[in-house]
Amino acid sequence: SVLISSRFQSQVIRVNRETEGIDWVLGYAGDFSMESDAVFHYQHAPEIQPGGEILLFDNGCIRERPYSRAAEYALVFDDAGAPLRAELAWEYVDESLFSPAKGDVDRLANGNTLITYPDLDPGLESMLREVGPDGTTHWEVITNSGVGTYRSERISPYYGHDTMMERD
Repeated sequence: SVLISSRFQSQVIRVNRETEGIDWVLGYAGDFSMESDAVFHYQHAPEIQPGGEILLFDNGCIRERPYSRAAEYALVFDDAGAPLRAELAWEYVDESLFSPAKGDVDRLANGNTLITYPDLDPGLESMLREVGPDGTTHWEVITNSGVGTYRSERISPYYGHDTMMERD
């Protein structure tokens, strides 16, 4: 399957690569019922997690919620596999951060989440922040004003501690 993020419709669409048909639509006017606090707006970078959950960057962009967040949704299906509801399984919120466009969120191997907030006001800088499952900030970096990033990825160092020890 492939996920398509239709930003201006506030929808994530799962397309079956074999049939080329739409399996389901998550979000506004989609196939899953959602509580009002779970609804996302102008999202970016949806990813299917190993357990089938959907992790995405929710830009916000609405008067009622003028901040961006990382959100993970658990999808519930009936016995026949038809979509029922999407439940907000996890979210990270810092109401002081609003990124009107772009953004990224990745679940890391250690269980933490890497969030990229691009184009923050006032100088359009970006923030990269790694948070734990409980929302604890482990580290963050803010770019200089006018210098930003759209997405970020955590990569392993080229030479780990063990490798360096073997070379000595």
